[in-house]
Amino acid sequence: MRLICVFCEGKTECNYIQALNRLLEESDIFDLRFTVKNLNGLKVNNYISKIKKYKPGDLKAFKEFYAWIDYDIFKTSGKSEKEVKDKIKKISFNAIKVSPLLNHMNGEDFIIMHENTNIIKKWAKVCKSKKHFKKPMASEVYVPMFKEIMPSYKKGGIMELNKEKVQRCVKNIDDSKVPFKSDIKKLLEIVLDYIG
Repeated sequence: MRLICVFCEGKTECNYIQALNRLLEESDIFDLRFTVKNLNGLKVNNYISKIKKYKPGDLKAFKEFYAWIDYDIFKTSGKSEKEVKDKIKKISFNAIKVSPLLNHMNGEDFIIMHENTNIIKKWAKVCKSKKHFKKPMASEVYVPMFKEIMPSYKKGGIMELNKEKVQRCVKNIDDSKVPFKSDIKKLLEIVLDYIG
């Protein structure tokens, strides 16, 4: 059994990882599972301590560790992506380093990548008009606009996944014309390899 531990920034990411587990079950894959550890929101300077609060002894079953967080708060505070990633890479459990996974810029920007090109373009247009990529919008600002494009969206809600949606997301992450990116591609490719 391949057990992967993912430290998640909050409810959206945790629910998404659980949706990946459901997809694996529905695909009759039982030798890969993700376990989430919810960091319950981050501040610019507390993400390291939130990951380190977990005791190595409680994580003995895992041989892979990832920390999946949004880059927006760090970008807003002037922290570089490299700085954030380098700090995460210094954390280890049972001599196994934690690999950083960042969403650019936030969870909604990641979620939109599961959709078709027209929907992605609509959200990209909003983000560009609000200069989101230079100074990321706060959730109070972007969630109402996101809901205009994705009416059924509920922040922190449970997402239904299938193989096609995961494949579309990976394709969009690789597409240079799509302005949104996420390092979660690494985990999605693991899932797709198992599903076949």
